[in-house]
Amino acid sequence: MRGDVRLAYNAAHRDRLCFSKPGKLANELRLVYRDGWGVLDDGQHGRALLSILLHTIANCSGDRPAKMAEARREFAPWLPDAEMGKLADEAIRVHRRWKPDKLAQRIGLNLADRTRLRITMIGATDADKAKRDRLRKERMVEAKCRKRWAAGVVPRATYEATSLSRTEPWKAEGISRRTWERRRKRLPQVREQHKRGYLYCCGHTCGTEPSRTATANERELVGEDRGSKTSHHTGPEWPHLHGGMGPGVGLGNC
Repeated sequence: MRGDVRLAYNAAHRDRLCFSKPGKLANELRLVYRDGWGVLDDGQHGRALLSILLHTIANCSGDRPAKMAEARREFAPWLPDAEMGKLADEAIRVHRRWKPDKLAQRIGLNLADRTRLRITMIGATDADKAKRDRLRKERMVEAKCRKRWAAGVVPRATYEATSLSRTEPWKAEGISRRTWERRRKRLPQVREQHKRGYLYCCGHTCGTEPSRTATANERELVGEDRGSKTSHHTGPEWPHLHGGMGPGVGLGNC
């Protein structure tokens, strides 16, 4: 029992691998025929288009006569039975195949209709394989760019327009780029030093106890900024030195 199931599964899997491309090509041909004609013309061109579809169906798996009869009912109901039998027998016997560009020339599929119908197995009359590959790569790159932009990445054109090499802010200050970059690198450190000195100053002149003991560098920074000769004593010694008026007398109000 298990062996029979395995054999059946392997056969079905093999059929899908062998006939997946012809089946997809047959479906795309039906899509092109429905979009361009609906019902094919009763003439030599209509018979040629039906023959292409029948040869493609002959390369597929399954009940091929039934699929050919269904294609006749949809696209060529005007075709006599004798002529249909002749075309079907020839398709099953010959199994003719066409390259994508040659097939596009036979059915008259251009690039615009190919893109609109999302055809992949058939070529185009106005674009060879190299051009189609280039256009596909361009679409892939554009899709990746749209995805990156949606994630918040700045487009390259905007980034280059606002880059330092384009704006050149050091020329407005009359200095070189190296000096401008060195000053910009030191700016966050200077801001942090001023911030710590400000917090140290406010903590002593407002009569509040500082949250931590100030370092010697911060005390020197405050003394240089305020221009005052403050004592370097900290902690509980300050109220006794300044007559109980609170620490930091003479530093001024912040």
